[in-house]
Amino acid sequence: MGTEVVEGSLRNFYDPKDVQVNAKAFEKMNNLWLLHLDYVHLTAGYEHISRRLLWLSWKGFPLDCIPWNFSMEKLVALNLRYSSLKRVWNGNMALDLTQNKLSILPDSIRNLTCLNRLLVGNNKLSCLPSEIGDLESLQILIVEKNNICTIPDSISNSPSLWRIQLNNCAKLRPLPKLPRCDYVLAERCPPLESLPIELGQLGRWRADYSGPNKLAENNYLTSLLKQLPKSKGLSKLQHDVKIVVPAGDEEVRIWFPYHDGRGPNVSFVVPPSPSPFPSVNQKLLGWILRLLVSRAPREAPHRFPFFINEVICNKIKKEVLIPFGKVPTGEDHVWLLYIPQGHIGLQ
Repeated sequence: MGTEVVEGSLRNFYDPKDVQVNAKAFEKMNNLWLLHLDYVHLTAGYEHISRRLLWLSWKGFPLDCIPWNFSMEKLVALNLRYSSLKRVWNGNMALDLTQNKLSILPDSIRNLTCLNRLLVGNNKLSCLPSEIGDLESLQILIVEKNNICTIPDSISNSPSLWRIQLNNCAKLRPLPKLPRCDYVLAERCPPLESLPIELGQLGRWRADYSGPNKLAENNYLTSLLKQLPKSKGLSKLQHDVKIVVPAGDEEVRIWFPYHDGRGPNVSFVVPPSPSPFPSVNQKLLGWILRLLVSRAPREAPHRFPFFINEVICNKIKKEVLIPFGKVPTGEDHVWLLYIPQGHIGLQ
């Protein structure tokens, strides 16, 4: 069997010492579409690698930029973790640049029209390209453990984005209006001081802004709760929305003045319409529940998840499962839950 029929090649060397492989070994592998070169140094030229390459894993990539003669126009997956990259090329593919030394992403990244995942966590980025919102195919953006101060306003234009991770960004301060993402995770960002106050701009199924941060100091919870009844986006929401934010002592006193002592069961009666005009047709959009999660000790070995598992409406029991997430530690947090009218059978 000749090298012409080879479709995949794996070369793994976990010894941190340099391992060199002559690139001419790939010269006749014209059908090569999968290549695994973790911790390998190539010699004799990158142009010998097949132009049909679709999947490349090269952890510990040895150069500080990708060579111009390395053909990657057909790549759909690229893993360059634990490398020394400082500059990226202008190309069109999914990028995993986690744990490198990148301090900047080029503005030309907006030309990656087919890019659906951009993973740049654990680098030295201080900002993102201003037109990152032009990436119409982008679905997942992971920027955690970087030095960014905010996200460009253009991010609100991203039509496909459903997950943003910003955890442990030590300089993140405000967040702009966000698109209708399913998951927004911005945990442990100490300078974080402001967020949008429209419910639909914070994340849908899970939006976690747990501290430590400055949201409680700036009374963000109060601003959000006052805005919720007036939010224009409520009528468009079809699924439950869960948001977690820190709460200051004064906010807890105002918004949670009592507890009825009945353990994990909570009940309430929906009051009749307050309208003095019977002819006015008032429509109930949904339910907004506030759950106070008291601070847990930082040294707690586990942060257990909690959830709602049963709802009784008009004496009819409905088995549901609404997961929230793990209990934050260190300070009081509030979980806000919005359930649209009709969701999980609530009328």
